[in-house]
Amino acid sequence: MLASPIRLLLAICLASLSSPAAAVFHLGSLDAPDSIQRLARSGDTLVATVPFSPDALVIFDVSDPSNPAQVSTVPTSGGLSGSGLGLAIDGSVAYAGISTPGGPALASYDLSNPASVVELDSIGVAASPIVDLAIDGATAYAVSLSGPLATIRVVDISNPSSLVDTGVSFGGGTGLDFAQAVDVDAGLALVATPSSLDVFDVSTPTSPSAAGSVPLPDAAVDVLVVGTTAYVAATSSVRIIDLSTPGLPAEIGSFSLPASGLAIEGDSLFVTNQIGVVVLDVGDPTQPGLMAQFVGLAESAAIDVSGGVAVTGGTGISLEDVSNPQFPRLIDADVQPGVDFTETVVRAGL
Repeated sequence: MLASPIRLLLAICLASLSSPAAAVFHLGSLDAPDSIQRLARSGDTLVATVPFSPDALVIFDVSDPSNPAQVSTVPTSGGLSGSGLGLAIDGSVAYAGISTPGGPALASYDLSNPASVVELDSIGVAASPIVDLAIDGATAYAVSLSGPLATIRVVDISNPSSLVDTGVSFGGGTGLDFAQAVDVDAGLALVATPSSLDVFDVSTPTSPSAAGSVPLPDAAVDVLVVGTTAYVAATSSVRIIDLSTPGLPAEIGSFSLPASGLAIEGDSLFVTNQIGVVVLDVGDPTQPGLMAQFVGLAESAAIDVSGGVAVTGGTGISLEDVSNPQFPRLIDADVQPGVDFTETVVRAGL
């Protein structure tokens, strides 16, 4: 049963959903940024990117998930609007695609003091905005639309205060068209495209090589790799790919639903779409099953899950207690002006 829509400037909502039909809302106020495009979390610090904003990053303190607070913003270099979509955190350093007077760039930021985040360095690595970003050890992999094809640029981040463009790109001449997303783990780079998931051997980052590819029935928009398993968010489905033989990646499972973003904790895969978040049980990746679905903020795109708390971003920011993924509980929601907010939970078998 849907709770009644609530229209207000900003809403902080606490819902007890131990009974699936019950929703008790606590209202308050909290300053919210515009539409969130990317989220990343390090400990109690949550970082968000907001496209077409003069701020490259918006920083939140989420040490108390029921009472998150915006603690700082970081202006884009040169005061230009339009931060890129790429965002990743490695320890106390955040990396993001930004706009600068010289064009699109990759920037590094020191998060050790969230209330006063400073830019460490920025480097132009692409002719067009960085649309996704992955970190593996001392290397960053940046996806940018450059010319007719999207390419992956390799950047040395061993010294966050002195980023180095290796000059190495891959993907542009290997059938990798219009790459949408990248994730890297254990020497493998997984690149999602409109027609395939492409696997590259990056065990030597400056000498990447194509390893294998698996076709996809619909366009991929996000990818997440955990060990020898890759999860792909596509326009109408989630695809699960076995990477135990990188040269012969194979689809082993799927689940039909629109998908735009992914996060995982344990055996629970969190999938965002324009309605909210779907939680899938992927304990057996060959048979993913629906655990729960929570519906709230429209057009959820970004998601981060850590320590039993899921943070989603779209037309606002929502925090959910997912310590028991089958019984998600809304902790807090921060909604843009003019947005109707409703919250309901659907669980498998109910």
